[in-house]
Amino acid sequence: MKRLDLWLGKNLFQPPIIRWCQLTGMTQYAVHRYLWWVLVAYTIWGLKPDNHWALKTLLIVLGVTQTISAGLWPDKPADDNRWLRYLFIPLLAAELIAAVVMAELPSFVLIGALFAEYALTIKTIPPREAKQSEKTGRKAEV
Repeated sequence: MKRLDLWLGKNLFQPPIIRWCQLTGMTQYAVHRYLWWVLVAYTIWGLKPDNHWALKTLLIVLGVTQTISAGLWPDKPADDNRWLRYLFIPLLAAELIAAVVMAELPSFVLIGALFAEYALTIKTIPPREAKQSEKTGRKAEV
């Protein structure tokens, strides 16, 4: 499971996160907090109002906590939750199989949660590569 976790992080999840951090100037910790905030808000929005009142209340409390955390300390380092990734990877695999069998789209929540958690595995954001300008103009004829 550890090798799968490392491969997924290095090849699938970290490159878009690093690119996003380079383009926006955000840290990986801010990306982690903002993604969790979006996921909580999305989940609250998607729940039906007559069902799941306890889950909705818990998510609202988590959403308020994440909003305060993302607003006050967006760049504060957070702990890496490897056990959470180890839980989400099989769940996502099962959901992808079910989505293929039932011809539906997989859930946004598990994919977003894995992006948020893999953001914490990035130690440093490398500087953005400078574009090399190619000289395509013609020289003046004398």
